[in-house]
Amino acid sequence: MRYITDLVVEFDASKPKTTVEALKALWPLASRGEEVDSDAVRSATSGITTFAHDNDYMDLIDTISMNDFMTLLVVEAFCEHLMHYKTETYIDRGTLNELIIIKCEELGVKHVPQDIEKSLQTLIFQSIVFESGYSQNLLYVLAPPDILYDAAVSLRRELARRK
Repeated sequence: MRYITDLVVEFDASKPKTTVEALKALWPLASRGEEVDSDAVRSATSGITTFAHDNDYMDLIDTISMNDFMTLLVVEAFCEHLMHYKTETYIDRGTLNELIIIKCEELGVKHVPQDIEKSLQTLIFQSIVFESGYSQNLLYVLAPPDILYDAAVSLRRELARRK
């Protein structure tokens, strides 16, 4: 519910009809006792956001491709978490920081905490990552995490090969 509210506030505050439509799409799942995972919520809220066409995804990937290694690593860790925990639509900054530190250790990459925050601010500015209206500690993405993850991993590996 919080995710739907964040999307409406961020993108479509003047039209409550879209929220009602999203809830109507989710009701059959909930009424049957089925789990409402993040993929179902993203599908139900696709009318609220602008990501509906392949060109939108291509533009998003193009934007991601302009980022540095650490920013791509942030996208990778963020989306990997959301892909693993399908019922979650948010990740808190603390969890994300821990995941990035682990990734950096695995890859033998040195980092400073300011690098992670700088990368997050870049992603927020690029409208790839969004802060929740409830708490700036909660972060979410609009595009399917698997698309962002695949792009970030491919681009990060390409950068690593060039060095």
